Amino acid sequence: MKVFSNKEKNELLKDYYVDKKTFLIETIIFSVLILIIAILIIILLTTSTNKLYEDEEILQGYIPINSISAKYNIQDNTKPALLYNNKYSNLIHTIRVDGEKISEVKNEYTFSSVGEHDIKLSLKKPLKTTEEFFINCGNLTEVNLVNLTTENIQNSASMFSNCTNLRIVNFTNYDSQSLTNISKMFYNCSSLTSIDISDFNGNSLKDISSLFYNCYNLSTINFGNFNTRYVTNMSYLFYSCKSLEELSLSFSASSAEDMSHMFHGCSNLSNVYQNFYTLNAVYMNNMFDGCNKLSNLSLDNFMTDNVINMSYMFNDCKNLENLNFSDFSADNVEDMSYMFSNCEKIKEIDFFNLSTGNLTNMSHMYDNCSSLINLNMSYFLTDNVTDMSFLLNNCSSLSFIDFSSFDTSQVENYENIFNGLSDKGSFIYDEKILSNDILNELPSGWEKKSISST
Repeated sequence: MKVFSNKEKNELLKDYYVDKKTFLIETIIFSVLILIIAILIIILLTTSTNKLYEDEEILQGYIPINSISAKYNIQDNTKPALLYNNKYSNLIHTIRVDGEKISEVKNEYTFSSVGEHDIKLSLKKPLKTTEEFFINCGNLTEVNLVNLTTENIQNSASMFSNCTNLRIVNFTNYDSQSLTNISKMFYNCSSLTSIDISDFNGNSLKDISSLFYNCYNLSTINFGNFNTRYVTNMSYLFYSCKSLEELSLSFSASSAEDMSHMFHGCSNLSNVYQNFYTLNAVYMNNMFDGCNKLSNLSLDNFMTDNVINMSYMFNDCKNLENLNFSDFSADNVEDMSYMFSNCEKIKEIDFFNLSTGNLTNMSHMYDNCSSLINLNMSYFLTDNVTDMSFLLNNCSSLSFIDFSSFDTSQVENYENIFNGLSDKGSFIYDEKILSNDILNELPSGWEKKSISST
């Protein structure tokens, strides 16, 4: 084995350290180059992503298009038109008007000419809410949401509220899995004639109140797979939809608590086909108020055990002739005032076996039911009723009344309770619980028979 001298050893060590130093320098240079390349790649990707939003192209299939297309009808181009709600300006990446990108993202724009114009709004990221997005955009006529990323959207309340010239909204392939609130979505969209919401099939919807409020030209609605299983608020849903003539409602109402004013003012509605199981309903007041073309209404599946308010429920249903209350429960109902007011064609109402132990207000309940002939309320409990004013006002055809269970001990107001009755008829009562003051309000020609004296 060769023995190295000290000089040779020093030379070898010197060469070793030189080689190691060179290796370290080369490693550092290589690492810096890798870092520079990485930075350049990031810059390139960022630039490409920005170009994606500007040109609305897909980059290698990884970044989805996220944009809204719309049309605006401009009648006056001397002042700026509202494009969208200003609170979304920080989420808008680019705006294109008739295909040309505008230099500044603003929620108002002064168009160069009158007439119809195309707008494209490219978004920076998926939205979680579209609440009031287009509220008060009076020039908006069409919206296409096909390219909008919607799986994270939870709240679309008032999205198109007061868009009075809106005619078309395309929800094709709309992902509604997170959507909980669409209340007032089309509030006062008075130019809307048809709408397809069949893709609203997620399981999260809770509030659809006032959805079509005052859409008085709306005549066709495609509900398709519209999922309302967990909806709790349906109040004012079709309020004043005066052009609706027929509704076929296959969706669920099992979780609905508030159904008040649901069809209020649907003055041309002649048929409502529904299989509502209203297990949790609490409010049904004004539900069919003003549906003056309804002649028949099936309430077979209505469950009213929890309802506390039925006031004005059928008010102004002037053509309603038949109602079946055989499955009705009124155990918790407190207010039945104006319930059948102005139901001018209904001839008989039979509340067979109906319990009303919590009822307090019966004022105007049958006011102006001018065709009503027989009224059997022998199962009504009125122990807590304080107001019976105008109860049978102008029931001019009535010839038989059974008030045999009526306890009027708590009644404070019975003004005009029998006003406008015919001169003759038959009245059944219990002299032990019906006050003489109320009995004396009957026309003198009526035959009065107390069940206590038989």
